[in-house]
Formats: sequence, C-alpha cells, structure tokens
Amino acid sequence: MIPSFFPTIDDENIRNSKTLGKLHSIRKMRKTAVISLQFLLTHRNHTISQVIYSIRRTKRQRRCCSSNDIDTYQRKRKALTALSEVKCSAYD
Repeated sequence: MIPSFFPTIDDENIRNSKTLGKLHSIRKMRKTAVISLQFLLTHRNHTISQVIYSIRRTKRQRRCCSSNDIDTYQRKRKALTALSEVKCSAYD
C-alpha cells in the first residue's frame, strides 16, 4: 500500500516549471517513478527504507549482468527519484 503522503505528487507541485516541454517531461518522469515505486512496495513487499537501501546498494555496484538486472536498476533509480521529490515537496 502506498503511504498517504504520495498524493503530494501532482500537478500543483510542478507549476513553477518554465516551459511546457519541461513540464511534460517532469509529469512523465514522475508517473514512471511512482509506478516503479508501487511495484517495489507491493509486488516485492518492500518497506520504504528497504527500497532506499536497495537502490543505494545497486548504485554502488553499477554492475548489470543481464537485461533483467538493468531493468531492476532502472526501476529502483526511478523509485529513489520519486522518494526524493516527495521529501523535497513536503518542505515547500
């Protein structure tokens, strides 16, 4: 289950963007990041702290042996991006 602070990822948090192209890319990136975070939290039954630890460990290794490892790394990286944006928007 996604924690209740995730509804802060919405259009109101990105109104300060200067151009429509940038706005579109931010929306798309956030959508994929939230989807990847939902995957890690639901299908793998991770807690948020486990997701953060797993992402940081994967970033340190930087070794991907198969396409499945690469997909997992990209999913984790997007999830960390979503978490950091939620953390930043909570202080705004």
